[in-house]
Formats: sequence, structure tokens, C-alpha cells
Amino acid sequence: MFKYRLLLSFDGTNYHGWQIQPNAVTVQQVVEEALERFTGGKKVVKSAGRTDKGVHSLGMVVSFISSRKYSPETVFKALNFYLPDDVRVMGVAPVKINFDPKGLASAKEYRYVISYEVSRNPIVRDRVFFSHRKVEWDRVELASKMLLGENNFDAFSRRTPNKSPLRRIISLRIAYLESGVVVIRVVSKGFLRKMVRGIVGALLEVGYGTLSLEQFRDFLRRDNGDKVPFFAPPHALYLARVYYPKRWYKGVDKRYPLSSKWFFADNGREVIDTLVPLQCYLDP
Repeated sequence: MFKYRLLLSFDGTNYHGWQIQPNAVTVQQVVEEALERFTGGKKVVKSAGRTDKGVHSLGMVVSFISSRKYSPETVFKALNFYLPDDVRVMGVAPVKINFDPKGLASAKEYRYVISYEVSRNPIVRDRVFFSHRKVEWDRVELASKMLLGENNFDAFSRRTPNKSPLRRIISLRIAYLESGVVVIRVVSKGFLRKMVRGIVGALLEVGYGTLSLEQFRDFLRRDNGDKVPFFAPPHALYLARVYYPKRWYKGVDKRYPLSSKWFFADNGREVIDTLVPLQCYLDP
């Protein structure tokens, strides 16, 4: 048996999230359908996580098992031939059979893109969140520091009752780019459902002045079902990268740069060719 890992980029606009659902088209569904057409047999992929309806990805990592050995180039070309244009394989690499995209991930990074562009460029209208209100970013910075480390994120998420609300934020950085664009970057081992959108929405409310810093801190102490007043919309959220221990970066065939670029370059620039209009937003 042979296992392969894929690096996927997708536009989540037309999908009901990653995970397969009855009576709804999802990204996992179209990936498995493409694999079935390529290999001639039904395949189930394992992913590093899930994305909600409308959320995009620059770096979803998935794996699949095959009884036949393929070159990374063959897998890359075949899957991109069968996949729809809004889902692309950006890299392929063979991996040991015990590779688990989710269980072995050390962290995931999400990015949320906010724009203050007055003209609201229609090219990116379903890729960024256009804010029409003034934000006091000094207040946002103060609030963001409260999120670092382990906290109770029940008020910032739509978690299922059987899941612990405790999550540890490893890093939260705010990048201020040209043309009034701000990118909020959040890194954690794991996220609750809609957690990043809840964090961004609450930070914006602090910046708007409608939520005080003390109220923001109070939401981190709550576990009574109360939620933050605003969840940022999904269309400006991106799963940017999944991190793994260094040992999983070994053994990648360097002849295929789309594969080796990502798996070798921990601190390199992500492959975001499919989102050229957003490159300046997403790669600060």
C-alpha cells in the first residue's frame, strides 16, 4: 500500500465546507470523486481539519492510500484534470503509511483579510471583508494579547457540547498592509467551530468601541452559552498553513517543485498562484 499527501487550495464560495454532508456539495466530496475517476476505485481522504461553508484554503493537507504506486507528477496532473477549477492540488508527496494529516499536525494557521478600500474592488468582493467603520487598532492590539495562551473560547465559537472549550493560541499577529488592508493571523494546535470568526468579530467590536476591553476579557471567562456579539463572515477567512514536525518534511522528491516548495520551506512563501489578486493581502 502507498500513501500520498496533497496540498490543496480551494475557493470555498460554492461549497458547504470541507466535510461530506448529505444533500450538499463539499470540497471533500469533489476531491474523492476526482480520486475515484483517477484510480478507478472509491477513495476516502483524511484531512488536517475541517473548514466551514464559504471558508477558503491555501494549505489544506490531506492524504489518501492507494494499492498502486504513482509518481507525484502523475497524481498532480491527474487530479487537477478531474477537479473543478475552484479546487486545485498545489503539491503532492509520497509519505509513510502512518502519516496522519490531523493527528500529527503541530499547529494550523488561519488568516482573516479586512479591507478599508473606499471603492470596494469588485474583483475581491467575495475574498475580503470590507469594513465601513473606523477601527481603533491600538485597542484591538490590546485585546488580542488577552487571547494568547490557553483560554475558554466557548463564547467565541459554535462548539458541540461534548468538546472542551479550552484552546491554546500559539500566535496572533496583525499585519497592516498598504491600501488599507489588514490581515489577522491566528495559529493554534486546534480550533473550535467558527472560533476564528468569533475572535475576529469580537476584536472588531473592540476596535469599533462597541465592546470594552473588560467586556472582551469577560467573554473569555464565560461558559454559560453567551456568545460574542459579532461573528465575522466566512468569505474572508483562509486556512493558510498546516505545520508538522520537521521529520515529516524529509523524503520529498525534489524534482517536483510544487511539492518540495511547501514541504521543505517552513518559513517560505506559500503557493497562492490561484489567488493572484489577493497575493499582496495574504502574503505579508
